[in-house]
Amino acid sequence: MPLRRLAFALLVLFAFLTPFIAPAYIAAGLLLAVWIASIAREQRLPESLRSPFCFVLLVLALLTILSAVFSRDPGASARHLPGLSLFLLVPIAMDLSDTVARARTIFIALAASGTALALYGIWQFLHGGNDLQSRIRGTLSHYMTFSG
Repeated sequence: MPLRRLAFALLVLFAFLTPFIAPAYIAAGLLLAVWIASIAREQRLPESLRSPFCFVLLVLALLTILSAVFSRDPGASARHLPGLSLFLLVPIAMDLSDTVARARTIFIALAASGTALALYGIWQFLHGGNDLQSRIRGTLSHYMTFSG
């Protein structure tokens, strides 16, 4: 099970990196590759892929693809479709968080990441980010992304 352990470590890394978009995408890509290799080696179809929640995500992804195909500018719309691959993080997290301890680890990683990001935002606010001309941005490129 070393591949499964590596996949879980990458999931924890992804949870820590969520405030940093580019490194988080790299971790997510590695996670996807390792997870697929682990389920191929084990020759199993994860139960998480058969969940109703993942079915809803699949329908949403298919409708999004259809909307891109029939948009006014399909080329421009198609450039955003690779982002749908992040939906795969849901069944991956469901599959790899198979014990309470693992689920707690993911929760703590997300909480630590969110807390660090919030503290950084407070620091930015206290150091001149308290007016409309210089809003806080956190680690992101745009203040509206951080405020959301």
